[in-house]
Amino acid sequence: MHEMLLQLWKILDEFPEHVVIGGMAATLLGAPRTTVDVDVVLMLSPQEAERVVKLCEQYGFRPGSEAATKLGAGRPAKFAFSRRFSVDMRLASFSLDRAAVRRAQVIPLFGYPLRVATPEDLIVYKLARWEAIDREDVRHILRRCGASLDTVYLEEQVRILMQEAGLSTLMERWHSIKPDKRT
Repeated sequence: MHEMLLQLWKILDEFPEHVVIGGMAATLLGAPRTTVDVDVVLMLSPQEAERVVKLCEQYGFRPGSEAATKLGAGRPAKFAFSRRFSVDMRLASFSLDRAAVRRAQVIPLFGYPLRVATPEDLIVYKLARWEAIDREDVRHILRRCGASLDTVYLEEQVRILMQEAGLSTLMERWHSIKPDKRT
């Protein structure tokens, strides 16, 4: 993982408008957990998808055969680094992506200034995916950051993503897990 991160940072230096989301961000913002990939959203035009693929190849990543097409369409593309470790990249396509890139916080990791989603933005990403690990990640983030969360901003992003992505249950998911203010 460390070797993959060293190579990934070289790529991210070429694309400074990015944000790390997913398990890596959840580990840094919530509680440590095992993850074998890094999820990154890049603020680039679809026309730059091929450039991303070539740069990843230059630094030892192996893209899937449809990587440039997926990236250009705003879908995630997997870039394998080894049999075990990989990076999932996606070009920003939602308002949440653009906001998350703009609001990213810098957290040092192995001496590198990693641009990580804020707790609010990461929670919205986790609500959209909503698998068991995502629910657990949200619980940990809420335990660690709950009192300082900007819930007005978070709920606005939930409403926007509900419309943009057609995820009608997003607000219900948030209400099912958010802390009760009365306790």
